[in-house]
Amino acid sequence: MEGKLLLASALTIFFLLSVVGLVVAGALYFFGGADILTVIAFTVLFNVVAFFVSPWVQDFLLKWLHGAKFYTVDEFKSVAPEISEIIERVSREYGFKPPKIVYIPDKNPTAFTYGSTRSRARIAITEGILEYLEPDERRAVIAHELGHIVHYDFAVMAVATTLLQILYEVYVWTRNIGGMRKKTHEEKLKEMKRARKRDKGGFVPLLIIALVSYVFYIIGRYIVLYLSRVREYYADEFAAKKTSPMALASALVKVAYGIVEAPDDYESRRLLRSTETLGIMNERVARAGVAFSEIIRRDPYRLGKVVAWDLYSPWAFILELGSTHPLTGKRIVRLLEMAAGLYTSRSQTWGRCTGSSRRTSYRTRHTLYSR
Repeated sequence: MEGKLLLASALTIFFLLSVVGLVVAGALYFFGGADILTVIAFTVLFNVVAFFVSPWVQDFLLKWLHGAKFYTVDEFKSVAPEISEIIERVSREYGFKPPKIVYIPDKNPTAFTYGSTRSRARIAITEGILEYLEPDERRAVIAHELGHIVHYDFAVMAVATTLLQILYEVYVWTRNIGGMRKKTHEEKLKEMKRARKRDKGGFVPLLIIALVSYVFYIIGRYIVLYLSRVREYYADEFAAKKTSPMALASALVKVAYGIVEAPDDYESRRLLRSTETLGIMNERVARAGVAFSEIIRRDPYRLGKVVAWDLYSPWAFILELGSTHPLTGKRIVRLLEMAAGLYTSRSQTWGRCTGSSRRTSYRTRHTLYSR
């Protein structure tokens, strides 16, 4: 598992790094100068500083905007001992300091992780996670987030995003120097003077470099989104192995419906949208995919048809292209396939995902299970 994930990450970074090297070398060869290198150096420096400072910034924002509270693993045992147990077990197995637990009083059931290193990671959960999910489902959700920490997902995605930014910066630089934006005649002469002296520059090389930078920036965005979805699958697999694929599958269903059914106020929307790349599920995917609320409200037992939409609809494919997370139906089916060796039939595993729960709120039970 980890070998394939490492290969996918390495190939993505290598591709982006190769394209960045190509366009930067082209820009330097035809036009010289240190200004583009200065822009790139500033971009890299800014992202490195932001990467290491961002956990404390995120702590402040969550506390200030959402009233978050911070707990150690020991302190949280009195709230949800199963969450503390899985964190302690995984962190001990992989040799890193147990991450802090960030509790957010919000009804939307979501969980996410952030940080710069394994030992400086945080795992955030909302009130909705405790309200909607059973203990085994909570354990599976937290194991998914621990999978991101173990796989260094935040570091890999930070590098990939930085390379994308550099591609865009090169595009903007070549666009500006080549007169592809409105400038005075004096500005154009000044910026093209060095290239003309060397008799290598000109509009055509600039246009080519700008087009290559922009085209590969767009392509790179979709590749990075694909990498993000791949890492979600591997976090699911990690959670399934450390806990239960059944528990995670049922948790994903409840999280999706919880996002749809929870109060749609400004604070909740802001939390979901500000953490959509970090959370266990993307809000847009939850609302458009397996949690297609109108279908479920009319007949909760049509869940299978909604999952079929996730799997086979061309619109689902288009929706997923621009998403950081796979469609929920695909994730559930993959988890059921993982569980196939543990249970006698897929219908038995599917029944677990749609079965009732004593601890789930009345609103959720009514939405999911009532005829």
